[in-house]
Amino acid sequence: MMQKIGYRNIIRFVIVPLLFLLGFLAFYRSYQESKIVKEFEEEGITTQATITDKRIGELGSKYYKIDTYGITFQFTLPDGRTVTANGGVGEVAYPNYNIGDVITIRYPPSQPGRALLEGQDPAVIQGSSFVAGIAVIIGALIALLMVELYPVVKQAIENSMKRR
Repeated sequence: MMQKIGYRNIIRFVIVPLLFLLGFLAFYRSYQESKIVKEFEEEGITTQATITDKRIGELGSKYYKIDTYGITFQFTLPDGRTVTANGGVGEVAYPNYNIGDVITIRYPPSQPGRALLEGQDPAVIQGSSFVAGIAVIIGALIALLMVELYPVVKQAIENSMKRR
């Protein structure tokens, strides 16, 4: 005879482990990105690049939107290969960049496509992976706590109602 699988077991044995896995994957991504940042700081190569495109994008939802400003640039590696990369620029600086302009960039030797404009902090590569990992794991812990405490809280409420 088949036993009924309750929502508590689904949360406890499926959803919470998946949330923990997502959290640890975000931490791993953050670790990988920190290696690139370290490579930038220790071995980053500075060179000249030519701007090949400019763009204004949009992030957000239908209720809140934010404009993003970026450029695409090309540069040549010491072995002769050409690399195309994208870089984000601020709204104020955006008008100062024109297609065909030569700019100074810096790239990590192992991943030239992750080039940054000279002066940009390589820590921007790390983004929010670490914070996302923490948020997902905290969410998993809260979900687990709620599932485990639900019967206790429900019983306490029922007991207090019986006393009245």
